[in-house]
Amino acid sequence: MRSENIVPVEEVFDLKPSTALRGARGKEEMTQIELSRRTGIFVRRIRDMENDRRPIDEATAKVLGKES
Repeated sequence: MRSENIVPVEEVFDLKPSTALRGARGKEEMTQIELSRRTGIFVRRIRDMENDRRPIDEATAKVLGKES
């Protein structure tokens, strides 16, 4: 393999927490509304976290992690 064919992982995969949240929810075939009901997190907050308008803080990450 030639070195010019090597691409940094950051260029291939989006490693942001928002993408991980959206991907995990999609993998479980769960809507934002269903995730909200299961976790007690408001739908708007979930939507904002998935769209990078709100950070996912440690406490929220723990709640989301318990659901998975």
